[in-house]
Amino acid sequence: MLLLLCIGLPSIAQQQQQRPAPVQKRDQKKKEVVVDTIPFYNGTYVGVDLYGIGSKMLGGDFMSSEVSIGVNLKNKFIPTIEFGMGGTDTWSETGIHYKSKMAPFFRIGVDYNTMAKKKEKNSYLYAGLRYAFSSFKYDVSTMPADDPIWGDVIGNPSLEDGYWGGSVPFSHLGMKGSVQWLEIVLGVKVRIYKNFNMGWSVRMKYKTKASTGEYGDPWYVPGYGKFKSNNMGIEIGTVENYNANKGHIKLQLKDSVSIGDTISFEKEPSKYTISELMQNNSNFTTLGSGKKVTIGRMKGNISVGNKVYKLSSKELTTSARQSFENAENKKILINGIVTIKKEQPMCMQIMYKYTSFIR
Repeated sequence: MLLLLCIGLPSIAQQQQQRPAPVQKRDQKKKEVVVDTIPFYNGTYVGVDLYGIGSKMLGGDFMSSEVSIGVNLKNKFIPTIEFGMGGTDTWSETGIHYKSKMAPFFRIGVDYNTMAKKKEKNSYLYAGLRYAFSSFKYDVSTMPADDPIWGDVIGNPSLEDGYWGGSVPFSHLGMKGSVQWLEIVLGVKVRIYKNFNMGWSVRMKYKTKASTGEYGDPWYVPGYGKFKSNNMGIEIGTVENYNANKGHIKLQLKDSVSIGDTISFEKEPSKYTISELMQNNSNFTTLGSGKKVTIGRMKGNISVGNKVYKLSSKELTTSARQSFENAENKKILINGIVTIKKEQPMCMQIMYKYTSFIR
């Protein structure tokens, strides 16, 4: 047994040496070569925005319509041009009338198809960037209401001067405005029938430059939407320096100001009444256009570069109030009956506040 074992061992070893080495199979999977079969030009899209038209028909505050043209490149990048028209005719909660005729707006940018590697080619999710521009004209006005009973004029209580009182109507027509902005776009498009797609998009908009009229900002910008500013009045300058501790602002005037005038600042909802007006450390009651001045006692969310607006003038408010209070200039609605008969004197009956006068 020991011999057999000794012989058996080499025999086994010999068999192991004679066993052929494993041969690699030739049919193993080879690396697949991906061939790009998507053409460079993959179609053109022409789109129409239905939201703006539908919003107006359902009682919205503005009317907007636009057309877009996009070119699909490699099913990844879609350069896009968008152009349209927009306008508004609405009243704010404070009784201010904003109106702008239909004016054009333009956007240009590119979208990226995040589903370019998917087999589904009829629908896609995209992200994009736009540069946009619009130039337009607009009206800002508020008119007093006529008292239907006494025939007097009722001022706008929302626009009363908090310091001097009174409400003076204004009307600024044909002011020019222009706005530039950037948009980040996220959207989806789904093919619903052959070459017809439907989709929606979400846009985050950032104003980069805005130029508005000196008497107030617009309520609506074509293509952009609500301007989101409540600045009204005459622009009198820009804050060049602000000392928060003393409450002093420095600016160069574009219009005259006086003690008692009401002013406001860009991006600051509060109103301020001028009680301290200085030039070269000397106090003044009135300073004219072109002067570099310091206005004191201004505390709030004020920053260098903010525009300053004059909301009301003490002198004009006082003059307007006197004109309304002057009985000789006041117009009163009266009712009258005129009777004319042949060969008789003409008879006129005038009725005013439950009293009748006959002549």
